[in-house]
Amino acid sequence: MMSRVPLRGKLIGVAGVSRDISAHKRAEGRAELAASIDAGERQQIAVELERAVAQHQQEEAAFDALISVFEPSH
Repeated sequence: MMSRVPLRGKLIGVAGVSRDISAHKRAEGRAELAASIDAGERQQIAVELERAVAQHQQEEAAFDALISVFEPSH
């Protein structure tokens, strides 16, 4: 919204109001992306995510076991 109103007959400036819509635009983009991914693709993404989480947990457990071998006994 802009307003150009002369003050005592002389234009001395321009007043305006604005707001940052960046967060709204990002949310809009995420919503459009989500809408463009069909159910089959969402299912595939979920399966791949579950595999990645399981692999990470296995690797973490193996690392913990390896570290425990080298920890000094109390």
